[in-house]
Amino acid sequence: MTRMIFTKLVIQGTAYRRTIEFNKGLTIIRGDKTSGKSLVLNLIDYCLGRTQKIDLTVQRELNLHCDRVFLEVTQDEETFTIGRLLKERQSKFSIYYCSFNELDGYTPKVVNQEELMQFLMRKLRLSEYKLVKHQRHSNKQELETVSFRDVFRYVYVHQCVWSNKNGGFDHQKFPDLIIKKSLLMSSGNP
Repeated sequence: MTRMIFTKLVIQGTAYRRTIEFNKGLTIIRGDKTSGKSLVLNLIDYCLGRTQKIDLTVQRELNLHCDRVFLEVTQDEETFTIGRLLKERQSKFSIYYCSFNELDGYTPKVVNQEELMQFLMRKLRLSEYKLVKHQRHSNKQELETVSFRDVFRYVYVHQCVWSNKNGGFDHQKFPDLIIKKSLLMSSGNP
Protein backbone atom coordinates (compact mmCIF):
# COMPACT_ATOMS: atom_id res chain seq x y z
CA MET A 1 0.00 0.00 0.00
CA THR A 2 1.12 3.55 -0.67
CA ARG A 3 0.64 6.78 1.32
CA MET A 4 -2.07 9.22 0.38
CA ILE A 5 -1.49 12.67 1.88
CA PHE A 6 -4.16 15.34 2.14
CA THR A 7 -2.39 18.58 1.32
CA LYS A 8 -5.17 21.15 1.10
CA LEU A 9 -8.87 21.60 1.84
CA VAL A 10 -10.66 24.47 0.10
CA ILE A 11 -14.23 25.61 0.58
CA GLN A 12 -15.39 28.35 -1.76
CA GLY A 13 -18.14 30.25 -3.48
CA THR A 14 -18.24 32.86 -6.24
CA ALA A 15 -16.46 35.60 -4.28
CA TYR A 16 -15.27 33.73 -1.18
CA ARG A 17 -12.62 31.13 -0.37
CA ARG A 18 -11.24 29.50 2.80
CA THR A 19 -8.18 27.26 2.57
CA ILE A 20 -6.51 24.93 5.05
CA GLU A 21 -3.07 23.67 4.10
CA PHE A 22 -2.11 20.53 5.98
CA ASN A 23 1.34 19.72 7.34
CA LYS A 24 3.33 17.01 5.60
CA GLY A 25 3.47 15.12 8.89
CA LEU A 26 0.67 15.11 11.41
CA THR A 27 -1.88 17.91 11.54
CA ILE A 28 -3.81 18.33 14.76
CA ILE A 29 -6.99 20.36 14.46
CA ARG A 30 -7.82 22.17 17.67
CA GLY A 31 -9.89 25.14 18.74
CA ASP A 32 -12.78 26.50 20.73
CA LYS A 33 -16.30 25.13 20.66
CA THR A 34 -17.99 25.80 17.27
CA SER A 35 -14.67 26.87 15.71
CA GLY A 36 -15.03 24.35 12.86
CA LYS A 37 -12.96 21.33 13.95
CA SER A 38 -15.66 18.77 13.19
CA LEU A 39 -16.60 20.62 10.03
CA VAL A 40 -13.07 20.18 8.67
CA LEU A 41 -13.26 16.41 9.22
CA ASN A 42 -16.78 16.25 7.79
CA LEU A 43 -15.69 18.15 4.66
CA ILE A 44 -12.80 15.73 4.11
CA ASP A 45 -15.20 12.82 4.61
CA TYR A 46 -17.67 14.43 2.19
CA CYS A 47 -14.97 14.72 -0.50
CA LEU A 48 -14.12 11.06 0.04
CA GLY A 49 -17.65 9.84 -0.60
CA ARG A 50 -19.86 10.59 2.38
CA THR A 51 -23.48 10.48 1.26
CA GLN A 52 -24.94 12.70 3.99
CA LYS A 53 -25.19 16.43 3.19
CA ILE A 54 -22.86 18.82 5.08
CA ASP A 55 -24.56 20.98 7.71
CA LEU A 56 -23.14 24.50 7.50
CA THR A 57 -25.65 26.15 9.86
CA VAL A 58 -23.07 26.57 12.66
CA GLN A 59 -20.70 28.31 10.24
CA ARG A 60 -23.06 31.06 9.00
CA GLU A 61 -20.46 32.81 6.85
CA LEU A 62 -19.63 29.60 4.99
CA ASN A 63 -23.31 28.75 4.67
CA LEU A 64 -24.01 32.11 2.99
CA HIS A 65 -21.03 32.24 0.64
CA CYS A 66 -19.77 28.72 -0.14
CA ASP A 67 -21.16 26.13 -2.51
CA ARG A 68 -18.22 23.86 -3.32
CA VAL A 69 -15.44 21.98 -1.50
CA PHE A 70 -12.13 20.63 -2.82
CA LEU A 71 -9.64 18.19 -1.30
CA GLU A 72 -6.13 18.23 -2.76
CA VAL A 73 -4.29 14.92 -2.38
CA THR A 74 -0.67 14.01 -3.07
CA GLN A 75 0.48 10.48 -3.59
CA ASP A 76 3.82 9.26 -4.94
CA GLU A 77 4.73 12.67 -6.46
CA GLU A 78 1.32 12.88 -8.18
CA THR A 79 -1.30 15.42 -7.14
CA PHE A 80 -5.03 15.23 -7.78
CA THR A 81 -7.98 17.21 -6.46
CA ILE A 82 -11.46 15.93 -5.64
CA GLY A 83 -14.28 18.48 -5.86
CA ARG A 84 -17.93 18.32 -4.84
CA LEU A 85 -20.92 20.65 -4.59
CA LEU A 86 -22.13 21.51 -1.07
CA LYS A 87 -25.55 23.14 -1.18
CA GLU A 88 -27.48 20.26 -2.59
CA ARG A 89 -27.17 16.55 -2.08
CA GLN A 90 -24.71 15.52 -4.73
CA SER A 91 -23.96 12.09 -6.05
CA LYS A 92 -21.24 13.27 -8.47
CA PHE A 93 -17.58 13.98 -7.76
CA SER A 94 -15.10 15.84 -9.93
CA ILE A 95 -11.56 14.45 -10.12
CA TYR A 96 -8.94 16.87 -11.39
CA TYR A 97 -5.53 15.38 -12.20
CA CYS A 98 -3.75 18.48 -10.93
CA SER A 99 -3.30 20.65 -7.85
CA PHE A 100 -6.08 22.97 -6.71
CA ASN A 101 -4.14 26.01 -7.98
CA GLU A 102 -4.15 24.57 -11.53
CA LEU A 103 -7.89 23.71 -11.74
CA ASP A 104 -8.74 26.41 -14.26
CA GLY A 105 -6.68 24.68 -16.94
CA TYR A 106 -8.20 21.23 -16.50
CA THR A 107 -11.48 19.51 -17.28
CA PRO A 108 -12.40 17.12 -14.46
CA LYS A 109 -13.42 13.53 -14.75
CA VAL A 110 -16.95 13.38 -13.28
CA VAL A 111 -17.69 10.14 -11.42
CA ASN A 112 -20.28 8.67 -9.07
CA GLN A 113 -19.50 7.39 -5.56
CA GLU A 114 -18.74 3.82 -6.63
CA GLU A 115 -16.33 5.04 -9.34
CA LEU A 116 -14.65 7.36 -6.82
CA MET A 117 -14.18 4.43 -4.40
CA GLN A 118 -12.62 2.34 -7.19
CA PHE A 119 -10.34 5.24 -8.17
CA LEU A 120 -9.12 5.69 -4.56
CA MET A 121 -8.58 1.94 -4.07
CA ARG A 122 -6.50 1.82 -7.29
CA LYS A 123 -4.50 4.83 -6.12
CA LEU A 124 -3.72 3.02 -2.86
CA ARG A 125 -2.90 -0.14 -4.84
CA LEU A 126 -5.49 -2.10 -2.89
CA SER A 127 -7.18 -5.02 -4.56
CA GLU A 128 -10.93 -5.18 -4.61
CA TYR A 129 -12.26 -7.69 -2.13
CA LYS A 130 -15.71 -9.15 -1.77
CA LEU A 131 -17.15 -10.28 1.54
CA VAL A 132 -20.05 -12.58 2.10
CA LYS A 133 -22.66 -10.67 4.03
CA HIS A 134 -25.53 -12.41 5.74
CA GLN A 135 -28.86 -10.63 5.50
CA ARG A 136 -30.54 -9.88 8.80
CA HIS A 137 -33.17 -12.34 9.94
CA SER A 138 -32.60 -14.48 6.87
CA ASN A 139 -30.49 -17.34 5.52
CA LYS A 140 -29.74 -15.34 2.37
CA GLN A 141 -26.22 -14.22 1.62
CA GLU A 142 -24.91 -11.52 -0.70
CA LEU A 143 -21.50 -10.35 -1.85
CA GLU A 144 -20.42 -6.91 -0.68
CA THR A 145 -17.38 -5.06 -2.03
CA VAL A 146 -14.90 -3.67 0.51
CA SER A 147 -14.61 0.00 -0.45
CA PHE A 148 -12.24 2.85 0.25
CA ARG A 149 -14.72 4.12 2.86
CA ASP A 150 -14.43 0.78 4.69
CA VAL A 151 -10.62 1.16 4.75
CA PHE A 152 -10.89 4.86 5.70
CA ARG A 153 -12.84 3.96 8.86
CA TYR A 154 -9.74 2.29 10.28
CA VAL A 155 -7.48 5.36 9.99
CA TYR A 156 -9.67 7.70 12.03
CA VAL A 157 -8.53 8.17 15.62
CA HIS A 158 -11.09 9.58 18.04
CA GLN A 159 -9.97 12.64 20.02
CA CYS A 160 -10.26 10.74 23.32
CA VAL A 161 -7.35 8.51 22.27
CA TRP A 162 -5.09 11.55 21.85
CA SER A 163 -6.33 13.57 24.80
CA ASN A 164 -5.44 13.71 28.45
CA LYS A 165 -8.08 14.23 31.15
CA ASN A 166 -7.97 18.03 30.62
CA GLY A 167 -8.71 17.77 26.89
CA GLY A 168 -5.14 18.58 25.79
CA PHE A 169 -2.73 16.43 23.81
CA ASP A 170 -1.27 13.63 25.94
CA HIS A 171 2.50 13.79 25.33
CA GLN A 172 3.07 10.78 27.63
CA LYS A 173 1.08 8.50 25.32
CA PHE A 174 3.01 9.69 22.25
CA PRO A 175 6.45 10.93 23.43
CA ASP A 176 8.18 10.75 20.03
CA LEU A 177 5.52 12.72 18.15
CA ILE A 178 6.34 16.23 16.98
CA ILE A 179 3.27 18.47 16.87
CA LYS A 180 2.92 21.34 14.44
CA LYS A 181 0.29 24.04 14.80
CA SER A 182 -2.66 23.82 12.46
CA LEU A 183 -4.89 26.46 10.95
CA LEU A 184 -8.55 26.58 11.80
CA MET A 185 -11.07 27.42 9.17
CA SER A 186 -13.21 29.79 11.19
CA SER A 187 -10.69 32.11 12.79
CA GLY A 188 -7.42 31.50 10.99
CA ASN A 189 -5.74 31.43 14.43
CA PRO A 190 -3.70 28.41 15.58
